[in-house]
Amino acid sequence: MTFNHVKKVELKPLERVEVHGVRHYLSEGTDLQQAVPSVTTVLSSLNTKWLEQWKSRVGHKEAERVSHHASTQGTLVHEAIEAHCGNQPLPSMMPLVQLMFKSLQRIADTHINNIHMIEGQMLSRHLRVAGTVDMIAEWDGILSVIDWKTSGKPKKEEWVHDYFKQEAAYAVMYEENGGPPVSQLVTAITCSDGSSQVFIQKRDDWIGGFIEARDAFEQHIMTTTLNTEAGIAL
Repeated sequence: MTFNHVKKVELKPLERVEVHGVRHYLSEGTDLQQAVPSVTTVLSSLNTKWLEQWKSRVGHKEAERVSHHASTQGTLVHEAIEAHCGNQPLPSMMPLVQLMFKSLQRIADTHINNIHMIEGQMLSRHLRVAGTVDMIAEWDGILSVIDWKTSGKPKKEEWVHDYFKQEAAYAVMYEENGGPPVSQLVTAITCSDGSSQVFIQKRDDWIGGFIEARDAFEQHIMTTTLNTEAGIAL
């Protein structure tokens, strides 16, 4: 299938920087004082308890191995679906990566067209965050943020609420950067057994949850900074 691409928004380049060991982004021509954290940094920083419990249960060495494997596998699947939707030649793939890609390919060919953006970096002064959206395109004719995910097994909807918050932030960011309103969020998950899942949500149902997470993140950073300064002063 050949996808139609719609050029809607010209985005300014972003620079990735580290601020107090946390990933931030800068717009071209701005200074470090205007750096904002990434969307994923905001959300992941507030949900570390389960991760630490898992590391303790399986052991830190095994956790590192599993995380590295999952990250590499996810990157390869992303590269393949991005090439497919970008009308580019597919990269060579190992059998498991190809199996997982094929699952997403069927989804894309069935539901997606009129693509506005693939791997687009955006910064929002309104939300005080930045990030890279997988895709903005029409899903069955409705402009949507589309997020590709990989997983070892199918997920329950209550496990992926942070995905919806992340996608809602990207929807708002796109509109702030001059794009048309995006009302729909689509999470497409491919599993290592070749199965797939699709969750469809409304942006307005999840943007409030993201803003709450961002406020909590900023409060945590402020408290940590004040405590550190107080410790130094003592």
